[in-house]
Amino acid sequence: MYHRDSAIVSASARTLHSAAGLWSRDLERKWANAESQASDTINHLRESLGPSGDNYAAAHQVLSEPERFDSLIELAVIHHARSLAVPVQRFVDARTESGRIQEIEEAIETRRSSAQGYYDCGLDVTVLPANSPAVLGAVPVFHTPSLGGPRRNEPALFMMPVTPHLVIAGNPNMDRHQVCVTGDNVEGEERLTWQLLAEPGLLRTPYLICKPSELERTTEIALAVTEGAPMHWRAL
Repeated sequence: MYHRDSAIVSASARTLHSAAGLWSRDLERKWANAESQASDTINHLRESLGPSGDNYAAAHQVLSEPERFDSLIELAVIHHARSLAVPVQRFVDARTESGRIQEIEEAIETRRSSAQGYYDCGLDVTVLPANSPAVLGAVPVFHTPSLGGPRRNEPALFMMPVTPHLVIAGNPNMDRHQVCVTGDNVEGEERLTWQLLAEPGLLRTPYLICKPSELERTTEIALAVTEGAPMHWRAL
């Protein structure tokens, strides 16, 4: 979603990260239009912020259009529904090959239903400085009703990074289509904690992507965050 570039890769590269065959083509087609609309909104947001990344009023204007606002909410619902943890867990637990796709699609629909509250939220948009370390994790949406949001004393039903420096959060205390765009230099440790969290009962995915220049610092923070937790050996 961030780079939007195309490239030709070898067939063996699909083994790196692929969800092919885990759901039907019909379901994939249903998602395609929503993903396209959200991609367009994200591109407009990035452009509106300007070269310095601090034109918050212009970004607010982009999301004041209900269609663009709704596209980001829909993207968060879709990503939550088909979170990496769902197909992986169903893949491991499936007893028969023939019933696997049906099981996964039923799990996706259940998770989609659990995210209906997203549609009733306003949006807190947090813009991180362009020169801050960019860190991304494997889970696309943090379902965070009990974790708090990116702003102090403001709750978040979900949080989702849409670019390495742009995070959206569904605020249940705000009316639908209400938007707040702010800049915030969130500390590296707090952001890494977001990446390492997972919902109870689902697989944790403690994998981080960072700039090579930030590798040593990211490693130190990740080890400190996970120390004493069951995932510490994976962090090591």
